[in-house]
Amino acid sequence: MTVLVLGESADDLERWASALPGERMVGVTGDARRPARYEQVVQVGRYTDSTEVELAAVRIARETPLSAIVASGYADLLRAACLRAYLGVPGQGREAALACIDLISLRAVLAAADVAVVPGREVRSAADVARHANSLGLPLRLRRRRVPDSPVAHRIDSRGQLLAVLRTTRDLSGLLAEPVLDGEPLRLPLDTELGTAVLHALPDSAGPVAAVHALRLPDGQLLVDHLELESFA
Repeated sequence: MTVLVLGESADDLERWASALPGERMVGVTGDARRPARYEQVVQVGRYTDSTEVELAAVRIARETPLSAIVASGYADLLRAACLRAYLGVPGQGREAALACIDLISLRAVLAAADVAVVPGREVRSAADVARHANSLGLPLRLRRRRVPDSPVAHRIDSRGQLLAVLRTTRDLSGLLAEPVLDGEPLRLPLDTELGTAVLHALPDSAGPVAAVHALRLPDGQLLVDHLELESFA
C-alpha cells in the first residue's frame, strides 16, 4: 500500500519521507522540485486555492491503492479529510478536521457535548457585526476563524469604533465575533480534565491536537477558546 502526502512545498514532502521510512510514497505539491524517495510526485499549478490537488489525488488513487493520506500543513487538514472520506482511506474524518481548523465548528461541537466555550457568532456581513455588537455587547473582537490560533482582526471598544469598522472594512467574511471577557488565559495539556473532555467531544479522531487554550473566569469557570495543533514544521 502507498502513503499519499499533500504538501505545498517539496520540503514538506521530504520531511514526511524522513518521518515514514520504509513506506511507499507518492505526493502532490505546488513545488517544481521533485523530492527523493517518492515513486510519483504530481505538481499542480494552483495549490492553495483550486481543486487541482483533489483531482490529482483522485487520479493517483485510481492507479495506486492508498493506505493513508497525510496533510503536511494546516491548510491541508480539511482537504486530506475530505479525500479520505471520498476514497475510503482510514484516518481523521471531515467533521473532526473541521473542528480542528474552524473556530465556529469547534465551539459548536464542544457546546453540543456540554463543554463550556467562549461564546461566539459567525460573521458574514457588516449587518452581522452590528447585530452581534448589540447581542454580545461591547467590547467586542473579531477573530479569524480558519487561521492558526485565530488571531484578532479587529477589537471594537466603542460605538465609534464599531461604525469605523463597518465603514472601512470591505471583507468581513471568515470572521468570528465574540465578547472580550475578563479572565486568565490558560494552556492546558490534553491529560487534564478539560483536555480529556475536549478530546472525547471531537467527532472521531483528535488528529494533530497538542493542547487546549481556555479562559479561566473570575468565578473559576473554564471556557474553551481554541485548540493548539501540533507543529507542522
